[in-house]
Amino acid sequence: MKGINKKRIAKSFSAVVASLLIVGTPQMNELMAASKISVTYNNQELMLSNEPKVINQSVMLPLRDLSEQLGYKVEWEQATGKIEIVDGAYKVVLQVGSKVAEVNGKVVTIDVAPQTINGVTYIPLRFVSEALEMGVQWSKENKVALEGKYTVDEANKKLMVRTASGKKVVGDINTYDENVVAGKNVTLKRTSAGSEMVCVTCIIQGALTQTASTTFYIKDGKVIDKLVEKPSIQAEAGILYKNNEVAISTGTEFKIYDDLTGTLVKTYNLKEKLDGEGFVPISYSNNYIVGRYQNTIHVIDLVNGKITRILDFIPEGTEKEKEAKYYVYTFDMPLTSQDNINLVWETEEALVFKYHDNVEDKDKTITYMIGK
Repeated sequence: MKGINKKRIAKSFSAVVASLLIVGTPQMNELMAASKISVTYNNQELMLSNEPKVINQSVMLPLRDLSEQLGYKVEWEQATGKIEIVDGAYKVVLQVGSKVAEVNGKVVTIDVAPQTINGVTYIPLRFVSEALEMGVQWSKENKVALEGKYTVDEANKKLMVRTASGKKVVGDINTYDENVVAGKNVTLKRTSAGSEMVCVTCIIQGALTQTASTTFYIKDGKVIDKLVEKPSIQAEAGILYKNNEVAISTGTEFKIYDDLTGTLVKTYNLKEKLDGEGFVPISYSNNYIVGRYQNTIHVIDLVNGKITRILDFIPEGTEKEKEAKYYVYTFDMPLTSQDNINLVWETEEALVFKYHDNVEDKDKTITYMIGK
């Protein structure tokens, strides 16, 4: 295959997988005869609305279903048949009907061209696994098992990365009583500067289902920082990407990194400003940090040092106003409640928030002036 390192591929795929991908093998013929092919990713079955197909003795997967479930953005030009699969700086470009593709600007050839059938675009399994850095195996039960670049070593509680020389340890993940952990998910997101955010999420069963996670900020194969989030009802991440910067909130600290170099630029001590942990950032600049604290939006004004709860800007002098405010943030279940206020516009001088007044049935805005 043009442009692909065959030695690396040989180490990444087992002999069984190789036999699957070679045209005309007995295993492939069995697969062709099957009525249904199931696909898993890191041991989790993918819910594909369009079933995989076998075309010219190659397994073909539905592009949009697959890419979006793996966290990639898909852009498709209907007029030209051009397809882009994007995640931060990572980009794969294909053309319906063409065996020529690009992976991060590198031209490669593929065995079977992408095809559109009944409005659904399909791409070959082999190309998917190579282009998106995944391992793949299959069984005679017609199950295709995709494995991401990053996986979890359950026995040793480690995040692992697959390399050309085998799997290597990235770092420890947060551990919990396995009796209450219903499952673990590993997600990978790339930034525009090519860094990787790898999140291991534990689903914890109890009176209320909670999530807890360990997120690794990785630059050029090196762990720059790690965020451990405690069990919470609200499954929100404490990491932001903005203007080639990565901001990480630990609940007590807010750290900003230059994502081009992976160097720490600035640290804010949130413990000096807030009475407890749990600050989830939404946006920031040199003058402010906006985030949810105790499940409602707060502004940390870095100009005057004030902490402001935006919910307090909503009037409650009359019964109708009290009712409207109640619907913006219902206090009946404080563990699971979250305000319905959204940041819709921001400059260095002002922030504009929007909420819906259920009583008057119309949207309203709140303007916060920085430094005032």
